[in-house]
Amino acid sequence: MKIKTLFIFIVLIIQGCQRRNEEKITLIISDLKEIQNLNTDERKKKFLINIIHKDQDIRSQYDSVVIKYGYNSLKYKEHIEDMKKIDKINLLKIEYYLKLYGHPTLKKHGENAVYCPWLIIHHSSEIEVRKKYFNILENAYTSGNLEKSLFLLYLQRFYSLKYGKEYKVRDFNNEITEIIKALDV
Repeated sequence: MKIKTLFIFIVLIIQGCQRRNEEKITLIISDLKEIQNLNTDERKKKFLINIIHKDQDIRSQYDSVVIKYGYNSLKYKEHIEDMKKIDKINLLKIEYYLKLYGHPTLKKHGENAVYCPWLIIHHSSEIEVRKKYFNILENAYTSGNLEKSLFLLYLQRFYSLKYGKEYKVRDFNNEITEIIKALDV
């Protein structure tokens, strides 16, 4: 078990180092142990909901920072950097969680927790991250563990990031199939 933990930790560090030339963010041993010790559905649910809270707490401060300091202020730039750091940490946690446990289910984890992987992946602007987790999110959608509107939003943003423009739906009855085909994933 210690060798497996060390291997996963090294993989996460390497992944963190490979992401552009941005600040390198990795999970620490305590984060890894916390995720490994999620040995009940209730613990997994609380863990996922905690990630959602961290994600949304920083975003809920956005408007007040803009109103108080403005877009060109140092405080605004610091807030954006803080949000990016939280997003990266949350993504690493979700990546590790998904490797160990797979996507949460409505039946075992509830509506809020099941939404967490989508939210964190959706906040990534990296096409490779979206590509990497496409199958997991598609399976969550097809198994009823991700709402159609959320999966469609993920696909639309994916398309926008990949091609630099919005996707124009031709057939609203088959919009998900249509956009998946256009994304070529």
